[in-house]
Amino acid sequence: MARVAPADLIAPSAVRALSEARVLREGVLVPVDGGWHLVIRSGMNEKVLKMRDESRPRLFKTIDGAAAYSRDLGIPRLQVELADWHA
Repeated sequence: MARVAPADLIAPSAVRALSEARVLREGVLVPVDGGWHLVIRSGMNEKVLKMRDESRPRLFKTIDGAAAYSRDLGIPRLQVELADWHA
């Protein structure tokens, strides 16, 4: 995944709000160097989950960790893109 602009990031609190409003469609784990980014899909929009107090994407080291955090955020569906993944 290419460098992510600040406007393309979403805070965990905003993800929870979208989930509570039942407008959150799904999350997609996308492989990047060193781990996984979580892309949030809501309507026609896609945003990358950011670190809570920073303007950079959250990097998950494992799929298990990303899945557990996704569940905590209330994400109803999670997909994993493996096309560019290298173990």
